[in-house]
Amino acid sequence: MESFTVAQDYANIQVDRDPTPVFNDLFNRYSSGTFTVPACGAGTANTEFEVLTGISAKFFGPGEYPYKGKLRKKTLENMAYIAKSHGYEASALHDHRALFYNRNEVYANMGFDTFTSVEYMNNLSFTPTNWCKDTVLTGEIMEIMESTEERDFMHVISVEGHGAYPTDKVFKNPYTTVTCDDEITKWKYEYYLNECHEMDTFIGELIDEINAAGEPTVMIIYGDHIPALDVKEENYKADNLYQTRYAGMGHVAMFMQTPAGLVICVAVPLILLVGWDIIRRRHSEKCRQTDTDALLAELNALKARTKPQETDKIPVMAGTAAVTQEQTGDIPPTE
Repeated sequence: MESFTVAQDYANIQVDRDPTPVFNDLFNRYSSGTFTVPACGAGTANTEFEVLTGISAKFFGPGEYPYKGKLRKKTLENMAYIAKSHGYEASALHDHRALFYNRNEVYANMGFDTFTSVEYMNNLSFTPTNWCKDTVLTGEIMEIMESTEERDFMHVISVEGHGAYPTDKVFKNPYTTVTCDDEITKWKYEYYLNECHEMDTFIGELIDEINAAGEPTVMIIYGDHIPALDVKEENYKADNLYQTRYAGMGHVAMFMQTPAGLVICVAVPLILLVGWDIIRRRHSEKCRQTDTDALLAELNALKARTKPQETDKIPVMAGTAAVTQEQTGDIPPTE
């Protein structure tokens, strides 16, 4: 989500209504946390790159974008290729121009089967600063889900929250109003957070459509970087300016966070694991005892075979001569 954050992360402003109730609900109920990104105020493409490949943008030169350099000519293993190896169809969508960050070249090299940019989308609407509104993405996403027989891996990049942000009043009847120390900051944040509210509405509508479709789905939502609002670190409640929020949800993830899900997905496997370990230990002990008994029996048999035999010839001392019981006849008396 382009420049997506929540009002609660800013210490220098107050709002009269929560601009992002859907996202905050997902954040509180499902797998969520802070997301460290390589960009601050701009640089969506490098956040994309790290998410898709797992490779840090720090390995490249300062200010370098892999999307503007090597990936225009070379392929690179990433989540799209991995998903395709497991039978998924990989699709990319972005409600802005295909040339932006050379995505029209890069996505093909990264293994995406299709890339739908704003040039190929219908029923567009735009913000006062002329960025496409993200609501158009809902229909595009659902169309792909319905048209493919395979399971889908979709990489979706929004644009509605993009700067710059007006320094004058724009909305006559905003969803939320901002209170802060100076007027310029007020209008910039008020415009930005009302655009975040529309992005939040898009998230809720998309979830409703996916749930209605009934196709098992896992969704991960994250902000690519903080907005270009000259945010000071002392006014941002995260650990640093390179952290945004993420929230993940899915049919399995949602079920696992219910009481029944915790019992079935956590408690039962744990009990089975403990039971299996007890049985394994007992079986191993029984096998060791059997081996020990067999070894002892073999040792006893070996001892019996090597024990000196008692001779049938028992010497009898008579004077200075020794005779045996095998000798026949009378033994002459000694002198």
